[in-house]
Amino acid sequence: MPSDEKAVIRPLGGMEYVYWLMDMAARANFVFVAKIGGRIPFQVLKAAADVVRKASPLLDAAILPSDEHGAVFVKATGHVSVTESNVAEEDFTSSVEDEHHLRFDTETGPLFRVKSVTCGGVQNLVFTFHHSVADGISGSRMVLRFLEAAESIMLNKRPSVSSVADFGPAEKLFPRENTGAGGFLRAMGWMARMNLNKNVLRKYATLPVDVPAPPHERRERFIFTIMEKDAVGALIERAKSENTSLNAVLCAAQLKAISGEFTDGLARGIGHLSLVDLRNRMSPPVPGKAMNVFISTVESFHRVSPETGLWELARQVQEGISGELDRGSHFERFPLLARLIKATKRITPNTYEGSVSLLKQGQMTRPHVSVVSNIGRIEADKGFSSFELTDLFFAIAFSGTALFGSAINSWQGRLHQSFVYAEPCISAHRAQAMACRVCDMLMQS
Repeated sequence: MPSDEKAVIRPLGGMEYVYWLMDMAARANFVFVAKIGGRIPFQVLKAAADVVRKASPLLDAAILPSDEHGAVFVKATGHVSVTESNVAEEDFTSSVEDEHHLRFDTETGPLFRVKSVTCGGVQNLVFTFHHSVADGISGSRMVLRFLEAAESIMLNKRPSVSSVADFGPAEKLFPRENTGAGGFLRAMGWMARMNLNKNVLRKYATLPVDVPAPPHERRERFIFTIMEKDAVGALIERAKSENTSLNAVLCAAQLKAISGEFTDGLARGIGHLSLVDLRNRMSPPVPGKAMNVFISTVESFHRVSPETGLWELARQVQEGISGELDRGSHFERFPLLARLIKATKRITPNTYEGSVSLLKQGQMTRPHVSVVSNIGRIEADKGFSSFELTDLFFAIAFSGTALFGSAINSWQGRLHQSFVYAEPCISAHRAQAMACRVCDMLMQS
């Protein structure tokens, strides 16, 4: 524990702890890209960062190991990193990847940073967050609060950002039946079955790889795509007519695209993870502005072949996700396994080697092939007069759980699919082929 007890904010919860431990050997960051019409001066960006870090204890935090708690949040002693650069258009994606891959000094903090990247005369603000202090949903709201502070500064007004309380570890707010001894035993039993039941693991296909590499030797690469408003509207209407959802068809298209990598034409069982926002599933619901990590995942399993219809598969995905939600899996498997990992920190120590071990165990027990992190529609409370926010999208790390996935959000009616692939396991050529198959299927449907 730090010598100054007043510096301690609180111990990390289970999910926060797992993200922190994973980050030692792989990246547990996510990034947002805000495209700006006009320009926000560099000094304004620095001033806005100082304002926003005061909005939440977790935005002004660092993380220290703790013998008693595994790890604790403490008050940050560093400054928010605000930098700028100019890049050619062909180098823009790699510049975002570099920001994502750059590890935070977690013992100094703060655990978010901002970089202004000018590309083709357009200012792009790249916001990077450590996953222990935020998720994509809360991160998007902090990006908007940052821009509100920048607007006030540019208008010579005193910037103010409403404070966001730290609600503590998400698992402390879960329903009691999911956090008590019964739920904990269910999670332990499930993990034991996955370690021992080789027949279950054989049902899961693994994506063909170009160069084998363990999780800690991979690096995320991104492919940014956009579907325009009219096409999105048509896809939503088609999904309704097919008795399914937009999210389900996005997942189904990704599963179909992945199945195209198996050239023998046989049906494959493909494991799939879908993001779940826990905020509205708590009782009482957690405010949408809550900064903490309030996400989980549910798992579904699908037999996919070249003959499987997209909409048939979408309905299966919808049914699989709904069934897992009805069973409360989003409150049990990942959150409770995270608690178990934290509780056994002597087996998985707070070291680089412990992080490598955790990543390898995750790949052995559940070789997921497809991941979708869909945070839905992002909406600003108001417009800006000193500049324009023309676009907003994000990307996230998946190499601890899968080789290929997508981070999805919509902004002003446009749909962003940021495909993420793990290099060198998945080559740029293979990833581009899968991403193109997804986009083509959605446009043709």
